[in-house]
Amino acid sequence: MPKTSLDASEIQHILVEKSIFLQAEKYSGVPWQAMAAIWYRESFSTAPPKTPGGQFQFDPPDPAISFLKALLVQYTTDLSADEIQVIANQGVNNFSSACVLAACHLRQVAKFNLANERQFELPLGDSLRKYPKIGLGAVR
Repeated sequence: MPKTSLDASEIQHILVEKSIFLQAEKYSGVPWQAMAAIWYRESFSTAPPKTPGGQFQFDPPDPAISFLKALLVQYTTDLSADEIQVIANQGVNNFSSACVLAACHLRQVAKFNLANERQFELPLGDSLRKYPKIGLGAVR
């Protein structure tokens, strides 16, 4: 039977990392719950930081710094050039940087444009909270 909700220890584990998810949301506009759902789905922290692709399972597992910088420039706000360089240099094997980079990648593949100054709206927001039916909608 597929898992349909998180148990208390899994929710607590996500909440421990909430500040990192909120930072990614601040920089990218992607809701923190979406990043938590992706993290849970990809590895739920079972992938050690040095696992190829890191905890968000990037493919290729070691993207070029120039590619990471381009993602950050295009899909983040409120980051200085120095901050972009630091995040790109830390790459996908640093959890806080990987979270921001994964949010940028999500925006790239989802073609979500922040230029219209809107946040995710229904039904996309609800579907992200429910994906993949793990009950993250209850995590606040």
